[in-house]
Amino acid sequence: MALLLQPIITSPRAFTGQSELGFRAIGERVHLTQLAERGFLYLGESDMDTSWLQELKYEQLQKQLSKLEESEGGYDQFTQSYKTFGVQRQPDNSLHFREWAPAAEALFLTGDFNAWEKFTHPYTKQEFGKWELILPPKHDNSPAVDHNSKLKVVVHTEEDERLYRISPWAKYVTRDEKSVIYDWVHWDPPNPYTQIHPRPKKPKGLRIYEAHVGIASPEGKVATYTNFTTNVLPHIRDSGYNCIQMMAIMEHAYYASFGYQITSFFAASSRYGTPEELKQMIDVAHSMGIVVLLDVVHSHASQNTEDGLNRFDGSDSCFFHSPPRGEHKLWDSRLFNYSSGVEDLIYLSQGLRDHPARLLYRIIAGSLVLFLKGRRKRQCNMQLHTCQTVL
Repeated sequence: MALLLQPIITSPRAFTGQSELGFRAIGERVHLTQLAERGFLYLGESDMDTSWLQELKYEQLQKQLSKLEESEGGYDQFTQSYKTFGVQRQPDNSLHFREWAPAAEALFLTGDFNAWEKFTHPYTKQEFGKWELILPPKHDNSPAVDHNSKLKVVVHTEEDERLYRISPWAKYVTRDEKSVIYDWVHWDPPNPYTQIHPRPKKPKGLRIYEAHVGIASPEGKVATYTNFTTNVLPHIRDSGYNCIQMMAIMEHAYYASFGYQITSFFAASSRYGTPEELKQMIDVAHSMGIVVLLDVVHSHASQNTEDGLNRFDGSDSCFFHSPPRGEHKLWDSRLFNYSSGVEDLIYLSQGLRDHPARLLYRIIAGSLVLFLKGRRKRQCNMQLHTCQTVL
């Protein structure tokens, strides 16, 4: 491990290569001897005793594990909460709805299934800011909400606002051509795509082809998963690549963000096609011996409110730090609060487990997870080491 640190001279004498320096991130003074370019110091493990850091990381880890045990029943259950949040169809075809909205006064479900009546289907408040609703099946024993029908969560706030929100756990969201807002579409196809081919064995070395489905076409339009499957995958295979790194798969309302301002973290982008078409694309890649990597953006989220996570329960702090710490001015995005509780970690970590074909992942903008202020100020966020361990 090596760190680049800007020296803080605590001695009045000029820096001569060895001086008493302060290390702001840990609050201790150490002797450093390696001066790099532009006045930065190269700090190796031999320059300091890091046993205190290991103890701090272990202490933070134990605190988080205790929280997980109390609220979620343990670490393994914690990473499988995607099976209980959002919409879950039960064996008897009843639908269980579950959301996390700690600041909300009341939650209701509305949509095509009830002719958009706003208050006929209230959620019941549970512990730890969770809300639940159970819809029994219809008289013919089919689910109360049809596949491909639209839904909204109606949130009543402490300020007596009425907000219409997309579930953070939505698996499919779409946008009408005449609208700029995405809609939550219930995705539960009667004949879902079934994986045929296993993931290829780990290759000795990777030749990675970075790709973006939407621009993988010579035509002046947004390309599709089907186009990528038919026309691009054979080219990648024939060119000798054994891995593709897919960009901009997680749903993002602003196409020009190149997938970096996520609005729905559990939904594959509908502008390229359906979730089943994405599954087929991945399956065909596996049949060609191609490993699939997926870019994930867990460092920040879109500022959108109506079709994003921002102010889901009416507060500035649901999922995120309150401003100004919770805003990234350069990227116009919100920053997650990884350390105040387990809910954010639940939300983000499950996305890695609940994904078609058991993909591999590349974490985008890791500096925002490792440091309090991202790239611009490298002040280490000690509380986030636990997050790295959990994820």
